[in-house]
This record gives sequence, structure tokens and C-alpha cells, in this order.
Amino acid sequence: MKRKILSFALTSILVLTGCSGNDNQQKNNDKADTKVEQSKEETAKNEDKKEEEKKAEESKEETKKEETQDSKTEEPKTEQVKTEESKKEEPKAEKPKQETKTQTASQPKQETPKAEPKKEEPKKEEPKKETAAPKTKYKDGTYTATAKGYDNRDTTVSVTISGDKITDVSVVSSGDDEPYISMAKEQIIGAIVANQSASVSAVSGATFSSNGIINAAASAIAQAQN
Repeated sequence: MKRKILSFALTSILVLTGCSGNDNQQKNNDKADTKVEQSKEETAKNEDKKEEEKKAEESKEETKKEETQDSKTEEPKTEQVKTEESKKEEPKAEKPKQETKTQTASQPKQETPKAEPKKEEPKKEEPKKETAAPKTKYKDGTYTATAKGYDNRDTTVSVTISGDKITDVSVVSSGDDEPYISMAKEQIIGAIVANQSASVSAVSGATFSSNGIINAAASAIAQAQN
């Protein structure tokens, strides 16, 4: 009998423990399921919030675009309104009354004095400058002069000038001895005509006779100078 009682007690204990364990497991499973459901609900809520935020942003952008378009369309309207108002505000030009016309017609017109044409003053003619004729170096003619030769003897020479040039030189008379005076004549006369001057050199061997001819010709040429 005792054994039966003990076995019955044990079985009852085991049944009770098993029931209690099963209850605990069910409770834990129920808690896990509730957590999963809560996490799903939270994710769903978060997704809904994100979608709402996107929609709000899109609606804001659309409203901004509509505002910009409205502002663009309103600008020309306001300009048209301003132009119309300015046209209305412009006062109409009053037509001149007929009385003013009659008054102006009755008044005599004042004639403006005509400007007299300016008299042109006669131009003063400047006196023409007379072109001076080119001065000549010599006067035309035959000029005669005398100079001292050998031993203070007189030698007379004539010089002929034509067209401002010395054309001829001749010894009129001389007290010098021959052949010295002849030597001097031959060379000195030709040299004076060629150089157009009495500045020539004396003939060697007839120096005194040459100087008599040269000095007489120089004084004759000096008489012909202008």
C-alpha cells in the first residue's frame, strides 16, 4: 500500500511539474510573438512616416513651383495695369479756342527786319616785289692803268670787259727792256683772260716786267668793278 501511495504521489508531482513547464514555455513563446508583432508594427509606422514626409516635401516643392509661376504671370499683368492707369491719368490736351485765332488774326504781323548783306571790303593788293636784276661784277668797257716795272719804269695796260667778262688784255706801252717785256706779255696776258682775274703768277726770268703788267691790269679791272 505504501508503495502505491508513493508512486501515485510521484506521478502527480511529475504531472504538475510538466504542466507548469509547458505553461512557462507557452508564456515565453507568447512574449516572443508579441515582440515580433511590435517590431513589425514599429517598422510599418516608420515606413508610413517616411512616406508621409516624402509626400509633404513633394507637396512643398509643387507649391513653390506654383508660386513662382503665379509670380511670373502676375508681373506682366501688373505692368499692363500700370500702363493702363498711366494712360488714364494723362490729361487730355485741350484744343485751342477759336477766340485766340481771331485775336491773332486781328493783330498785325511784325515784320522782322531783313539782315543787310555785308559789304565786302576790297582786298588790298599787296605791292608786287620787284625782282632785282642780278648784279653784274663788272661794267662793260675798256679800262687803262699804269704800274711800275723794272727799274721803276712805267708799264701801261688796257683791259676790255664785255658781258661781265674780261675779253682782252693788251700792253699799251712799257719802258722795260727786250726780251723781258715780250716774255711777260706772252704768258701773263693769256693767264689773266683765262682766270678772269689779275691774280696770276709772274714769269721766271722776267719777274719785274711781269709784275708791271699784273699790277697795271689789276688797277684797270678795279676801275670796271660795280
